[in-house]
Amino acid sequence: MALMLIPAARLDDRLDHRGCILLMKEQDRSKWDARLIERGKQFLDQSSEGTVVSTYHLEAGIALHYCSARSYAETDWPAILRLYDALLGMHASPIYVLNRAIVVAEIDGPAAGIQALEQAGRAGSLSHYHLYDATLGELYRRLGDFANARRYLETAKQKTTAPSDHEIINRRLAKCT
Repeated sequence: MALMLIPAARLDDRLDHRGCILLMKEQDRSKWDARLIERGKQFLDQSSEGTVVSTYHLEAGIALHYCSARSYAETDWPAILRLYDALLGMHASPIYVLNRAIVVAEIDGPAAGIQALEQAGRAGSLSHYHLYDATLGELYRRLGDFANARRYLETAKQKTTAPSDHEIINRRLAKCT
């Protein structure tokens, strides 16, 4: 239940007034449902009383850290990194690897995130996934390397047909100046 309730708390602010997806950094946390976050926390606390830790516990813990921070900048990135490390110890999911690299970039900067992603990309499990390229593009953009940013973002755009993905990628491309 925690893993359903905590992310659901953000549903009212995941889209802008035009219906375009807002990234977490762009969302207005005052619009999040604090009651759902608190109820999800209660379920997580209750489910954590046993001796078994599952991927659901860890994923809910990550969601709780994101939603408990008063602002994006105040997010407890080191705690989230530890949870992703624990998740990867249980299951080597490419999505966990991608998300972990994003957290590394928040802690140690975009170059560290790029290094983590490139190491993961060599394994091949992420190479066909558009969000791998989109994330690399965003991290290169943050570094100010707009040529690489555009290259990765254009590659990401070619790997997806979803209009919502194209819209986000186009917003990122517009910032590559």
